[in-house]
Amino acid sequence: MADSERPAERDAVTTEPGGDDVRQALDEANRQSEEYLDLLRRTRADFQNYRRRTDEQRAEQALSARGDMVLKILPVLDDFQRAAQSPPVEPGAREWAQGVLLIERKLRAVLESEGVQKIEAEGREFNPWEMEAISYQASPELEEGKVLAVAREGYKLGDKVIRPAQVVVARNVS
Repeated sequence: MADSERPAERDAVTTEPGGDDVRQALDEANRQSEEYLDLLRRTRADFQNYRRRTDEQRAEQALSARGDMVLKILPVLDDFQRAAQSPPVEPGAREWAQGVLLIERKLRAVLESEGVQKIEAEGREFNPWEMEAISYQASPELEEGKVLAVAREGYKLGDKVIRPAQVVVARNVS
């Protein structure tokens, strides 16, 4: 059938008795099919948004669970660090102290492999989003607002602070 025949057929349909009814039915069916197609597109977009949101929620829950576990492990790391700061002087205890240091290094390596990073605070500008000031102290060598000392290390998991560093902040000597 040639393209030139189609307009004539359409005219024939509309000029026949009841042709207006057929045309209206066809227009209604086209309108309804467009409506269904639009509904399908919106449903697909809604489903993609739902999938993206659930993936984000799962990732956030996994990060939160890892953060909770790390928070439980950090006091153990703190204890190992304190033990390493005052090693015993007896000859027999030195091997034991070396074992404690090895455990501390392995524990730190495991935490780093999980994305845990120590917050570097000493000498830096005080950052209330990563640090908790436990006191202020006069200091002639550091500017006001700089971290003078770290009382307890702070850690981040990715970009999220899981434990703020507890610090002593320098004040101007007046």
